[in-house]
Amino acid sequence: MFATAIGTPVSATNLLKRSFKPTLVKAGIARPVRFHDLRHSSATLLLTMGQPLTVVAAILGHSTTRVTERYAAVVPELFQEAATAMDRALLGQGAQ
Repeated sequence: MFATAIGTPVSATNLLKRSFKPTLVKAGIARPVRFHDLRHSSATLLLTMGQPLTVVAAILGHSTTRVTERYAAVVPELFQEAATAMDRALLGQGAQ
């Protein structure tokens, strides 16, 4: 997935030490962040942006949406959006 300047695969250790961790420092992120956490962030962002659960599951390579549903549980905005949509439907305002 990641390649060096000469096209060879980047080792996980080099990726973390030379790119990922320095990027965290530059961004001012003090708490520990694992590279794997980026998967969680991607899933959460996609769900927050309204992408269907099935699509997010497919992108992450989950065989079912059950695993992906864990990400949706930590995003309160999704519940607010659903409640707002239900309000519109019940008040006859349709999708907006």
